[in-house]
This record gives sequence, structure tokens and C-alpha cells, in this order.
Amino acid sequence: MRPRSAVVGLWQALEAGEWTRMEAQFAPDARVRDAARGEELGAAEWVARQRVEGAAAVTLRRVVTQSNDVAAEIAVTRHGAQRSVAAFYLLRDGRIAAAVEYWAPQPPEPAPPAGG
Repeated sequence: MRPRSAVVGLWQALEAGEWTRMEAQFAPDARVRDAARGEELGAAEWVARQRVEGAAAVTLRRVVTQSNDVAAEIAVTRHGAQRSVAAFYLLRDGRIAAAVEYWAPQPPEPAPPAGG
């Protein structure tokens, strides 16, 4: 299995809303850290949070692999809003063992039209 396959499979599964396939990309003891929030989750919790948000249109802009390290730049579009993600993965035995993500801030809600 090519090292980047688990990362590509992760984001393809998100786009398809295939939560079981998504979780299968992770090693059983995998951890995902949200750098902006300083929060670390187990893979099952991370996938559960993605499930709550729902499937998304995903564009893998760039995936760079060096040995068992994979870096990815991703665009995720949900509910009409696009967010950019930079993520770094450590793979073990072809599965994601650890990840750190840097999500761009949530776009602001559009202002309601001025009263009239």
C-alpha cells in the first residue's frame, strides 16, 4: 500500500459520507490534534464529529509524501462555505497513526439584509 493511500482514502470517504471507511484509515490508537483549538481526539471521536457535520465536497490540492510522513492541503466545502485545511500525518503499517490539522477559521455568517 502506498503511504499516501490512507490520507487520500480518508478524504475520499469524507466526501462520500462513508464513515466506517473513514475510520478504517486510522490505526486503532491514532490521535488527531486540532492545532488551533489545542484539542486532541481519538480517531473514532474525530470521525464522529465529521459525521455530525455531514459529507462535504473535498478537493485535495496537494499531497506530499516523504517516507511515512504525509502533508496535505485540502479544501472542504460544506453548507456552501469552503474552508482550507493543512494537515500532517504519520503513517504506521499503511494507516494513519497520528495527525495534526490546521483549519482556516470558519467564514463569518452573512449579515442579514438591512431592515426596510
